Amino acid sequence: MSIEFIDLPDAARACLIAVVDRFNTEDPFWSAFVPDPDQTRLTADGFSVTVRGLGCELEVIGKVARERSAAGGVAPTVSVGAKRSSSPRPRRWHPVDCSVDASGRFSTANFRKAIEASIVDASDRVRV
Repeated sequence: MSIEFIDLPDAARACLIAVVDRFNTEDPFWSAFVPDPDQTRLTADGFSVTVRGLGCELEVIGKVARERSAAGGVAPTVSVGAKRSSSPRPRRWHPVDCSVDASGRFSTANFRKAIEASIVDASDRVRV
């Protein structure tokens, strides 16, 4: 059975919850980051959340759009960028492969890789 979201705000909220929930785990990598509820925003068709850990701030942004052919009737897009606390914005945004399954659950395929790449971007080290 396929779930159709009634409206985009429901889909955006579900995607935000799935992203934040990913950090609520015993795994040392994921649990090293703490979502900041004061830096979490939800709009009619998207969200943003700041997550702090490993010496940097991650910004995760997401949008949902109606897509009849997609499971759940929506197509999510998620990107992550990291910055040092002294930087105003991430240097680069990394896309996260995500989808909605037939039960309406959001899933990601490369979230950790995107986070790791973002942290390298925010690093003050000189890359050779």
